[in-house]
Parts: sequence; C-alpha cells; structure tokens
Amino acid sequence: MNQSETKKSPLRYYAMDIEYRLGVTSSTGTSCNAWLSGLIALVLTVILYAIVSAVPSNFFSMMLLDRGPTQHAAVFLVFGVL
Repeated sequence: MNQSETKKSPLRYYAMDIEYRLGVTSSTGTSCNAWLSGLIALVLTVILYAIVSAVPSNFFSMMLLDRGPTQHAAVFLVFGVL
C-alpha cells in the first residue's frame, strides 16, 4: 500500500446531516432543530392515524381512536422524542 491509498478524505458531518439536506439551519453540537422535530412528529402522527383509520376494527385501532384526545397527544409526543 502506498501513501495515497492510506490517506482518507476529511470527515464532513454536514453532508450526512438531515437538517443540512433539507435546508434548515441546524443547531450546534448534538442538539436538534425543535421546529423540524415537531414537524416530523406531526407528519408521523398523521400517517399513523391514517393507517389505523383505514384498517378494520381491531384492538390496536380501538386503543388509538376511542380513547379521546389524550391518546393523540401521547402519540405525538412519543414521535417527538424519537
């Protein structure tokens, strides 16, 4: 192996950053953009409830749909934490 084969390119963390790819200003360090996280959580919540509403009645769909607004907020907050 010669010297040119062992030399690696510099690490470019911003090229893999999802916030950078979406054109959103990213936070410093390991923190994330709260607005983007909230938007992603909202989209995932809507997708989950759309799928659950489309399937026939079963225990999982009744658990999510028939328990009032608290369950909707809990699902949104769980996706927000992820």
